Amino acid sequence: MSETSTSYCTTQDVYNQFPVFVPNQTGNVSDSVVQSWIDDAGAYIYALFLSRGINLTSIQATTGLTPVQLYILRMLNRESGTKDLAAVIRYSNTSADMGAFGAQQDQPKTSLVANRFRDGRFSEILRGSFDKVFLPNIARTTSISPTIPGSISGGDTEPGLTAQQEGLNSFFVKSEQW
Repeated sequence: MSETSTSYCTTQDVYNQFPVFVPNQTGNVSDSVVQSWIDDAGAYIYALFLSRGINLTSIQATTGLTPVQLYILRMLNRESGTKDLAAVIRYSNTSADMGAFGAQQDQPKTSLVANRFRDGRFSEILRGSFDKVFLPNIARTTSISPTIPGSISGGDTEPGLTAQQEGLNSFFVKSEQW
């Protein structure tokens, strides 16, 4: 991450996800378009982390981003660019191309919809999955799993045992003496 750019991956990182795709050819997406998608996604990633109280610029300035943190940012940015490029490749086929296979296709649709970042690609950030990686000492969320499969975290009791069988009192009654 640099001061002038919020992208965490390169266009080549995105192109590597599509081995047969040749960029910058007539009819294909240019490097500058893919780079703009990467920059957009990088800014959105930065904003989402900031909304969780994680300032990536501050972390980089004070301690520097660790290799794991950089890899997570690169992965999120690359996956977003990959989804955008996949959408363009999917919708750039014409009905003549598909007709050879006997398939019917609607008119090519817009390659990217206005809500492209609302497709769940950054849901891990919103859930706090990476909080511990970026702020290990003061992370807001922790993964608390139930110790008994099929139970609710924090309410782990063996199936079939009541509170009285476990020796617990869940409420006060008149006959209790303190």
